[in-house]
This record gives sequence, structure tokens and C-alpha cells, in this order.
Amino acid sequence: DGSATADIWLQPYPGTDCAISFAWLNVIFEEKLWDDKFVRYWSNAPFLVRKDTGKLVRLDEFNGGKHEDFLAINEISGQPVTWCSDENRYYEDCEVTPALQGTFKIKMADGSEVECWTAFDAIEDRFKDWTPERAAEVCGIDAEDIRRAARLFGSARPATLQWGLATDAHANGVHEVHAIMALSALTGNLEAPGGMRM
Repeated sequence: DGSATADIWLQPYPGTDCAISFAWLNVIFEEKLWDDKFVRYWSNAPFLVRKDTGKLVRLDEFNGGKHEDFLAINEISGQPVTWCSDENRYYEDCEVTPALQGTFKIKMADGSEVECWTAFDAIEDRFKDWTPERAAEVCGIDAEDIRRAARLFGSARPATLQWGLATDAHANGVHEVHAIMALSALTGNLEAPGGMRM
């Protein structure tokens, strides 16, 4: 019985785990519990997303480059930098610190100017309304317990979230698995020893 050794034992209504994961994402963003280095350098969080379409900016629409490559902003220079997907690196030979947050106006290859923000900001915005209080109403558990559990996971290194048939075989299963992967990536626990193994 895991409840005997658990620091926090959440017992949500069946099929409502997804709401807890969304609330955990909310807390991790709100309280800045993410792993900055992992998210900045080992995820697509710095890539720019068009505000008009909600799609990642592809290099072919920016400067006629390859469709598989993406655009970010170098925090050091404030200028766009291009991510080479084939080689997992930025094309530029300068030092690159990709911006994790911000809104930017980008001039596209066709001459149009498009407002973009980072994928990180777009994801944070998606979960800003999923507070522990909202999840508590859905799940039938205490909001403060959800918050405490999110803080525990967000500050533990390494940490892992496991799932199986019970997680992904319900109406919100796909969203739940996406949320678990986002939580693991944000906290730098993907492929980390003792973390989420792929």
C-alpha cells in the first residue's frame, strides 16, 4: 500500500488525473520550478510560435530555408537565430542563449510582419487557468494538496511520473500523457538518471 509511505496521497475521482497534471503545470510555471537549462537547450520551448496561427515558425516561411528547421531569438543579441533540426544545433556561429520568454515581431520572407511568442510562453498561457482550485473541483481533492504535490515534483531531482493502461485508456488519456511528458520535460527529468526514461 503506497499510502503508508507517501508524503502526499492524492485520491482523485476516476478519470480526472488529467486535471491534476494541468494544475501541476500551472504551479510549475507560476512558481518557476522548471529546469531552465534543460528547457532552454534540450526542448523546443524557445522556438517561436505565430500568434495568428498558433503554429511554430518554420525556416522556409522566414527566409526560404528548410521547412524542418525552426526560429528562435538569441537573448544575447535580440536577433533571430535558426535551429538546424538535422544536426540539433543553431546554424549561427555566435554564442546563442535562446530566449525562453517574450513576444517578438518577425519579418517573414514574403515581407509580412508577424507577431510571435515563444513556445514556452504559449504553453504557460495554455495552463494559466488550470489552477489547483479549478482542478480540486474536478477531482474532488484539496487544492492545497495538489499544490504541495506539484511543488514536491517540481523541486525533486530526479523524479518520474509513470503511466500505463489506466492512464491513457480513458477519454482524457492522450491529454494526460501529453501533460506527463510536458511535466517531465519542464523539470529536466527526461532521460535523466532516475527520471523519465524514453
